[in-house]
Amino acid sequence: MWPSGRLFGLQVSPLLTAGFGVAWECPSYAEDGYARETEIELRSKLEVPGIVCLPKHTGPHACAVFLAGSGPCDRDSSIGSLKPFKDLALGLAQGGIVSVRFDKVTLRHGQKFRNRSSLTIADEYFDQANAAIEYASQYPEIDSDRIFLLGHSLGATIAPYLAQVDNRIRGIVLLAPPGEAVYKAYVRQLRYFASLDSDLVESTQELIADAEKKSDAADRLGPDSTTAPRDLPFSLPACYWNSCRELDPIGTCKAMDKPILLLQGSRDYQVTVEDNFTAWKSQLRSKQDVALGVLEDLDHCFIRGEGLSIPADYDKAGNVDATAVDTITEWIMSTSGGPHSGA
Repeated sequence: MWPSGRLFGLQVSPLLTAGFGVAWECPSYAEDGYARETEIELRSKLEVPGIVCLPKHTGPHACAVFLAGSGPCDRDSSIGSLKPFKDLALGLAQGGIVSVRFDKVTLRHGQKFRNRSSLTIADEYFDQANAAIEYASQYPEIDSDRIFLLGHSLGATIAPYLAQVDNRIRGIVLLAPPGEAVYKAYVRQLRYFASLDSDLVESTQELIADAEKKSDAADRLGPDSTTAPRDLPFSLPACYWNSCRELDPIGTCKAMDKPILLLQGSRDYQVTVEDNFTAWKSQLRSKQDVALGVLEDLDHCFIRGEGLSIPADYDKAGNVDATAVDTITEWIMSTSGGPHSGA
């Protein structure tokens, strides 16, 4: 979950607040003229706008379709001063890779999802993701045999399922994929915030207790549960949490015969090495065509920093680290058989 000035109703200290920050700055690895960005409209049940980012020279090129994390994310996955998906798109273009990114339907059509008792994770992701894949498969400058999914955070739990059921997907890149339910990560983050600011310890106890109670309720859900949304995490209905559980991203990856790149930042407090990466590694490390790596000193947005990572970091100028961009570029090129020839 992205933190904000109000963390699900909790007023937090300035230390923890991620607000508007300073203006985004173009990364140093994105040379002028080496990327072409074009606005697009993805046609699905609910249309959303997006961007196709192309290398300087005409293709056909390999392509990465981006899947954003939780919440109503825009096409750049903007948070505070940061635009990690824009950084990645520009960086991949330098290496000769096209990308397609788009606003989430919950951002563009949020009013249609309010108070929906039948909401599922499919409603949040599938239609627009499939529209983006279809767009990429038909685009003249994209090699339809070299389409990859790149999912970040919650989006990384969606990518395995989509890749498993869609033969057009060559492989998947998972950035900071959760190895636990989102609501469990929320409880852990609340405890982490309290540990950073002694003034929050007392004020968060009731919130933590409530989050734990709702987390336990979500764990006990059955297929025909009648538990009210107000008694579940973030007031989302039982069918939403059941649909998340059914995805089983780790199990899907174990059964999948497509290549996987999984990257984790060592400074990430939202999806941690200890609580998440180790779960993925224990299940996938012996599987062929899987590359796993922890990138030192990088946070949840894969931006370099020092010390403990806090939400206020997102208000500082920064870009996705070149190490992450290069690792993804080289893996896609080597996996798809394409040359790493630059844009």
